[in-house]
Formats: sequence, structure tokens, C-alpha cells
Amino acid sequence: MLHDADRMFRGKILYRDFFEQTFPGVQFLFLSLFTLFGPRTWIPDAALVVLGVVFTLLLYAVSKRLLPFRHAPLPPLAFLTLIFHERFDATHHWFSILAILAALAVTMDHWNPSRSFFAGLFLGLSTCFTQSHGSLALVAFALFLWLRRDSLAPSGAILIRTCGALLAGYALPIMLVVGPLISRVGWTRFLYFTLIYPFKYAPAFQIGNDWRGYMIAFPAFVRSFLPWKVAAFL
Repeated sequence: MLHDADRMFRGKILYRDFFEQTFPGVQFLFLSLFTLFGPRTWIPDAALVVLGVVFTLLLYAVSKRLLPFRHAPLPPLAFLTLIFHERFDATHHWFSILAILAALAVTMDHWNPSRSFFAGLFLGLSTCFTQSHGSLALVAFALFLWLRRDSLAPSGAILIRTCGALLAGYALPIMLVVGPLISRVGWTRFLYFTLIYPFKYAPAFQIGNDWRGYMIAFPAFVRSFLPWKVAAFL
């Protein structure tokens, strides 16, 4: 991803001059930082620190609404020591999951059209980083809203406005981030790289880059004889 951003910094165009199968959110993020500060080696390290801090704060904000006060720090601490500690890489996955967590924090206490719009905004940002994460999260949020429609949207008009706000917020960052690239490289090339290739071709040679990866990764955790790694995997 950093190499992609460096190529873009030097004038190359994503999906036209070089290959990538994810949406361009993280490339544009690092490109923006390169434009501000130049292509410095400290930028990914700083991004990783910011990711860890924001993740911890958001996890705590969510957990304190669900757990007693004395137990609320446990989920963010478990995340930092068991999960984040094992993946010190400012990859698109982290940014995408962070955006989904922000959408969750926005809608935990109350649903209304304005909160739904901001939740959709974060889910759209998540899609800009990793299209599979953000799109499936949108389906999950919409399904939850439908299943709880009697309490969250007591009338049909409110339900329509809430769903419309969710979709409008979701579409906005995608249009702003992805739209300019599509206008330069075309729909055909963009959809081939980001939709057809990941589903049709990538699992054939990127071993573990699908659901079977869980079964492939598990023996390595077991062989390590490190209980906390097995616990993190589970």
C-alpha cells in the first residue's frame, strides 16, 4: 500500500498504471500524508500509533456502554495485547475495521436519520479501504435496522428516512474517493480489479486469502505453544 502511494506520488495512476485489488482509500490516505510531509519513513509508524490510540478509545467507548465500569477497560486492553500487538502494520484492514467500529459507536445509544447518516458515512469510508468489510457491514447494519424496526423506527416514514440516510451517507465517501479514479480508468477496468479478480482469481494462488485461511493458520498457532496466541486466534 505504501509502495502504491509512492507510485501515485510520482505521477502514476492506480488501476491504470499498476494493479491493486482493494478500493483506494489507504493509498489516498498515505498519498495525502506524502503530499504534506514528503515520502518519509516515519509516516507508517505514526499512522500505526494513531490507529492503536483511536482503536483503544473507541473500544473503550463501546465497552463502557455494555459492561460495568471496572470491566470496561478489559476489551481495549485485550485488543492491544492479543490482537493489535500481533499485526503491527498500518494496513487497509485496520482502517476499514476502525471505520466500522466508529459506525457502531455512533448508533449504539440511539438510531435516527442523522445518526444513520453518520453511520453510513463511516461504513462508506470502511468500503473505501476494504470493499468486502464495508459492504458486508452495511448489510449487517441494514438487517439490524429492519429486524428492530418496531422499536427503532416505529413508523414507515421514519424507517424510510433512516434507511435513506444510511445509504446516502454510505454513498458519499465512495463517490468522493472512488469516483475520480473511475472517471480516469473506466468502470470495466475498475470492476475487474476490485470485484472480479478478488472473487474469481485471487483465492486460486493466494493460499489462505479466503475462509480456508482459518484452518491453514490454526496449526501454526498450536505449534507455537503460546497460549495467548491460540486465544487471540480463537
